Amino acid sequence: MNTLALIHDDAIVSMHRSGGWFDLPDGSRVSPAYADWTDGEYLLAAILPADSVPEGKRVVSTDVQMVEGQPRYVHVLEDAQPEPLSPLTARQLRLGLVGGGILPSQVDTAIAAIEDETARAIAEIDWEYASQFVRDHPLIEQVGTALGLTPEQIDAMWQAALAL
Repeated sequence: MNTLALIHDDAIVSMHRSGGWFDLPDGSRVSPAYADWTDGEYLLAAILPADSVPEGKRVVSTDVQMVEGQPRYVHVLEDAQPEPLSPLTARQLRLGLVGGGILPSQVDTAIAAIEDETARAIAEIDWEYASQFVRDHPLIEQVGTALGLTPEQIDAMWQAALAL
C-alpha cells in the first residue's frame, strides 16, 4: 500500500493510505483513496521517494514536502560519524609500528620526553602493560605527534595493524 498526499492549493493537507477512505477538511468522506483522485479542489498524489543519501551522511528524520509541485519524502541529513577503529592488541600495535618504520625504542623515547611526571608514569604503564589499545586514547595521539605522525598516518598504520 502506498501513502498518498492530499493536496490543496499546492500544499499538503494530510496523508492517507491508498485503498481506504479519507476525510476532506469539510467533513465529507471519500472512498477509495487512490493516486490522482481529484474533486477539482483537492488532489490525492503519490509521494515520490526521497533522494538517495550521499556517502558520509545519515538520515536524522524524514518529512513529506512539496518539491517542484510534487509531494516528496525529504530527508534531513547530518554528517555520519565514522565507525571507530577496532582496538589493537599490544602485539598488533607493536608489529604495526614496526611495519610503519617505527621501532619500539622510538616510542620509549617519546614517552620518556613527556614532561609531566605523573602523565609520563601513566604512559609508561600503558605502553608496557596494556593488553589492548584503542585509537582515541590520548597516548596514541601524543606519541604519534612526538614521532611526527599525522592523524591520517596513524589511522593508516592502525588499519594495517588490524590485519596482523
